[in-house]
Amino acid sequence: MNAGHWIVIVAVGGGAIWSIICEYHRRKYFRKISGRSDSRPDWALAVPNVPEQAVLDFLRFFADCFSISEKYVWKLRPTDTLSEVYQTLHPPKWSLNDNLEFEILQKWLRNKKQFDLRSVWHEQLTLSELFTRLSECAGKSEAAIVPQQQANFLPPF
Repeated sequence: MNAGHWIVIVAVGGGAIWSIICEYHRRKYFRKISGRSDSRPDWALAVPNVPEQAVLDFLRFFADCFSISEKYVWKLRPTDTLSEVYQTLHPPKWSLNDNLEFEILQKWLRNKKQFDLRSVWHEQLTLSELFTRLSECAGKSEAAIVPQQQANFLPPF
């Protein structure tokens, strides 16, 4: 083997080791969510008189946008902020990429619900607040409806 082969072997090996280390830390941070108990009682208190299926549908769509396995949807609490969930999935120093979670969420809300996430966005936006605003939008709340002429710009997250 010549020096070129060794450089490739070292680079690939180093990349594999770094990936394993990053994945370990990502999973460690995700335990903040995965280690929780079932949040159904919390949701029942946060959004009373709302069918559990409606909450489950919302959590499934949110989990799908954020690439969270369906087995963890009831681990998401109504008091979780969207930013906290994102930071849990992408821990500082150990995350190599962004999976465009907010952009996917914004696009899905705009296309499927005619809802503009930017109209309600703030750093402490919780899952229950987003759920409530989406429920209001289903009643055609004018504040959250996306204007037809609006370009496909995404919120500045």
